[in-house]
Amino acid sequence: MRCVRAKAGAALAALAALLWFGYAVPAVVWTARRAPAPEEVAGPIAEAALVPGAAAWGDRPSPALADRLEGAVALWRAGSVQWIVVTGGSGHPGAPTEAAVGARYLEERGVPRSAILLEESSRDTAGNLAGSRPLLAARGIRRVAVVSHGFHLYRSLLMARDLGLEPVPVAVPNRWLSEPYYTVREALALLPYWAWVRWRLRGYGPGGAAVLNLAAAALALMAVQTAYALWLLRSRRRCPPGPAPAGVSVILPIKG
Repeated sequence: MRCVRAKAGAALAALAALLWFGYAVPAVVWTARRAPAPEEVAGPIAEAALVPGAAAWGDRPSPALADRLEGAVALWRAGSVQWIVVTGGSGHPGAPTEAAVGARYLEERGVPRSAILLEESSRDTAGNLAGSRPLLAARGIRRVAVVSHGFHLYRSLLMARDLGLEPVPVAVPNRWLSEPYYTVREALALLPYWAWVRWRLRGYGPGGAAVLNLAAAALALMAVQTAYALWLLRSRRRCPPGPAPAGVSVILPIKG
């Protein structure tokens, strides 16, 4: 019975994973491929460019963040946007925030400080976008160009729409990050997004909290079931052979 449960659990877990990745990976890849590069954008596309954080190394942006900032600079120079929003807090006490590092980088590229907005309190993509919304709302801005790596755009666009923004995707070249790894990572990150991040961004009340708890419980149950199935399959106890069908002879080896 134990082996039957293990096989059934493993099969259900495999089916759930197949269905999820069958939705998530194509959505991430399709969004990345259809988004224009900064140099392909012609004319105004949004009032502001929003740059999600991607880590700062000391007082300099990481190579990935620098690529996103360069994309925003290209849009600003082409007149496609009027403002650039840089986002991200500090990962260490006393260290500069990602937003401050990004702002200085933009100024070095010729963007005036008056055209830069800083969101300096967030630690993830959802926080980047949620923290930027009051800055944008204060200037009457709803349409924003989300400037990021292609694999990061699908989830970012979903979150921006949850916040009432009108996002336009712009994909920067990926020169430093593993495309397959981050594509799968984004597909997995959609699980917590649909489970609770979406409801938090939309500001749902008790009803949203109930859905959140239900979704979280379902995810936890699936994780426990998967772990249990894997443990049973790796157990040293092997499944005993089932009874042979009627009319079928079974020949067992004889140890001499």
